[in-house]
Amino acid sequence: MDLRRLAAVPVTSEWFPRLDQPGGGVQGHIPKKQQQLYLQVVEDLLTRRPELIERLGPGWPGERR
Repeated sequence: MDLRRLAAVPVTSEWFPRLDQPGGGVQGHIPKKQQQLYLQVVEDLLTRRPELIERLGPGWPGERR
């Protein structure tokens, strides 16, 4: 994962073409404990140093693209 580039995209078959397959096309996952830590780090970076993060995708709240 690269925390300098974050994408907020809708969960649709347009963005995830294998969504209708068994398992939803999931290739891997992050354990819950590390997921919580990851989300805390992302939130901290977006709060303290938003200029370091390249925001990609159409799903960012409050942003027009």
